[in-house]
Amino acid sequence: QAQTDDTSYIVRHFERSLLKSELLALGWKLTMESEVDFSTAPSIFQCPISLKVMEEPVFAADGFIYDRKFIELWLHENQVSPMTNQPMSRDGSADLSLRKNAPLKMAIDDWEEKRHQELKFDMIPSIDIRFNTSRPRRQVRNLSQQERDSNPTLDNYSDDDLRLAQIGVGQDKSVYRGWWGSRDVAIVRFRSGNIDTEAGAMLRLSRHPHLITLYGFTTDAFGSKFLIEELAPLGSLDVVAENLAQELRADETGRQSIFLDILHQISSGMHGVVDAGLLHRDLSLRNILVVHLDVNEKKVLVKVSDFGTSQAMSVQMHNDLSIPCRWTAPEVLRNRRKFSEKSDVYSFGVLVWELLSFGESMPYWQVQEDSRVIEEVANGKLCLEKPMGADEVTWNVASMCMQLDPSSRPSFLKLLFHLRSVKTRLFPVKVITPTTQQLKVQDTARHILSQAELEAQKLIDQARSEASHLRQMAEDEASRILCEAQTKLQEAERLFVEREKQNRNDQKNETLIKELTERLENACEERDIWKSHARDIEKELEAAKIALSDASRIHDEESSRQLNVLKSRISILEIELDDAKAKLRAAQQGLDDERRQSWPLQQENDKLKERNSVLEALAQAASVQA
Repeated sequence: QAQTDDTSYIVRHFERSLLKSELLALGWKLTMESEVDFSTAPSIFQCPISLKVMEEPVFAADGFIYDRKFIELWLHENQVSPMTNQPMSRDGSADLSLRKNAPLKMAIDDWEEKRHQELKFDMIPSIDIRFNTSRPRRQVRNLSQQERDSNPTLDNYSDDDLRLAQIGVGQDKSVYRGWWGSRDVAIVRFRSGNIDTEAGAMLRLSRHPHLITLYGFTTDAFGSKFLIEELAPLGSLDVVAENLAQELRADETGRQSIFLDILHQISSGMHGVVDAGLLHRDLSLRNILVVHLDVNEKKVLVKVSDFGTSQAMSVQMHNDLSIPCRWTAPEVLRNRRKFSEKSDVYSFGVLVWELLSFGESMPYWQVQEDSRVIEEVANGKLCLEKPMGADEVTWNVASMCMQLDPSSRPSFLKLLFHLRSVKTRLFPVKVITPTTQQLKVQDTARHILSQAELEAQKLIDQARSEASHLRQMAEDEASRILCEAQTKLQEAERLFVEREKQNRNDQKNETLIKELTERLENACEERDIWKSHARDIEKELEAAKIALSDASRIHDEESSRQLNVLKSRISILEIELDDAKAKLRAAQQGLDDERRQSWPLQQENDKLKERNSVLEALAQAASVQA
C-alpha cells in the first residue's frame, strides 16, 4: 500500500513507519527464526542521509525516519525534506520537531546484538571452509549436498582446486570463492604484506553497511593465512559497469539515478573509514564490490573493499611503490607523506570519472608511461576531462573532488549531504495532495501512531518494571545464597580451627604417652634386674645353708671358724635378699602405677583420634558446601 500512487504521501509514510516499527519491535523474533544475512543491515534500519544503521531513530515532519544526528545536521543547512524536497519549515525556520521511534530502536538494538553474536570475529577451523570449484559457478544454496561434499576443504586442496575457485589475483594476495556453513564467502590468501594489520583495519570498519564484512581468519595445513570475508556475488564495479554499459547508456534517467545511488553509498562507506581514523589510499572502481544491481528496478548495493593498508589488485605501481599513481592526488605524488582524507576525496573524483566512462578506460589512457602521468598530474598539467555522454550533475561531483587545492575539496560528510540533496532534487519521492477522505485516514493514522507509541512506551515501562523486579529477586537470591555460603564457610573454618587445636592436643598426648611408655619400659627393666638379683642371692643363700649344714657335722676348730663365717655370710645374704625383695616390690609397684597412669591416657588418645577423623570429614564437607 505504501507504494501505490493513489495513497496520500503522509498517510503512506505514517502507516509505513507505524507498521514497520511495530512489526520489527514486536515480531523480530519471528524474523530471526528464518535465515538472516547479517552482513547487510535491513534498509529500514539505515538513515536515508548517512546510509548507516541509525543510533537514535526519529520521526521527522515529513513522515520519514532518520538518525537524529544527521537529520539535525541536514535541517540546519536545508529547509526541505531529504526525501521529498518539499519544505520542512515552520515560521520561516527549519521544523526540528522530531519524535523518538522507540519500537524501531528496540528492533535495531536486538538486530545489532544478534549480529554481534553471529559475526563474532574468531578463528575458523579450516575444515569448516570449502572452496567453491563448481562449474558453472553457483551459490552454495543452489548446490546439492553431493556437490557440496565434493568441493575441497581448506585443509585438503590442490593447485587445480585453487585455479578453479580463484576470482581475483593481485600483487600480494589472491581471492577465491568458497563458503562457510550456508554462507558464500571470499577466501583471501596473502602472499606478502601484513595480514594482521589488514584484519585489524577491517575489524574497525566492517560493521558499516557499505564496507565489506570480515567474518574471521584461518590457516591451512601448510601454515598459510587466510581472511574469510563477505562475498559480493557480482564482483568489482569496473567489470560490472563495463558489462552493463549498453543497458546503462540506453536509459539516461535510470543511469543517473543508479550512479547517484552508487556514489552516495561509496561516500557513506568512506565516511565510515574516516570516522574510524583511517585512510583508504587506494580508492578506485576496482575496489568497489557489487552485491546487487538491477538496471530495470534501479536498485543497487555496493560496498567498499581493500580499505586500510591493503594494496590494489591488478594495478601497476610506480617504481614498485604501492601507490596507484593514476588515482592518486597531486600533493601525494609530490610528497608521499601527504595522504589525507582530501587525497582519498581526490581518488573518489577519479572513481566518478571511471564510472561515467563505464569502467572501459583507465584514467589518462592517452598517456602510457606512468612516470609522465606522475610528473604532469603532480604539476597540474594533466587532468581528466568529462567523458562523452556524461551528465553534468554527476560530472560536477567529480570536478568538486579533483580540485588541485586539497582545501577546496569537500569532506566525505559534505559529499554525503551533497549527493543526498542532488538525488532528492532530481528524483524526489512523489508527493500526492491528500483528499478529504485521505486526510481523515491521515488523522486516523496519526491517532493510531500516537496510540502505538503510548502502547510501546507502556510495554517498555512494563518490561523495565519486570526486569527490575527480576533483577531484585535475583539479587536477593544471590544475597541469600552468599549468606548461606559465608555461614558454611565460617563453620568450616571453625571446624578446621578446632581440628588444628585437637591436633596440637593429640601431639601433646602422644608425647606424654611416649614418655610414660619409656618409663614403663625402664620400670620393667629395673624389676627384671632386681628379680634376677634376688634369684642369685637365693641360690647363694641356699648354697651357704648347705655348706653350714655340712660344717655343723664337723666339730674341729677349723670347722667352727668356717661355720661362723658361713653364718655371717648367710645373715648378710638374708639381709641382701630382703633388700632385693623390697626393691623388687617397689619396682613392681612403680610398674603398676605407671600402667594405671597410662591406661586412661591411652583410651583418651584413641577417642581423640576418632573425634579428629570426624572433625576432618565435617570440615571438608563444610568447605565443599561453602
